[in-house]
Amino acid sequence: MHPIEGFMYEHAAFMPCLFFHHPLMIYIVKLDLNLGAAFGHDGYDYPGSGDWFHYVHHRKFNCNFGTANAPLDYLFGSFNTGEELYQKEEKATAAKQE
Repeated sequence: MHPIEGFMYEHAAFMPCLFFHHPLMIYIVKLDLNLGAAFGHDGYDYPGSGDWFHYVHHRKFNCNFGTANAPLDYLFGSFNTGEELYQKEEKATAAKQE
């Protein structure tokens, strides 16, 4: 993660301050940010809870910037299904099993 992106991401926990929420909300939002990042990056295969499109983003770096259910990657032409990565991984798995 770029340092500026990390700074903005971590300071999003202070958004409840703008709306006069209970101070405990800062902790809850911070916890959600950190756990969401950890669970989203733990792999797409069992027992991971991440998704395939985010995995493709980490392998290729120039595609799938958002989530699969948001149309922004389609709109800006940065969506990639990762079919060639899937084919490579299937061949590697088949070779290991032989």
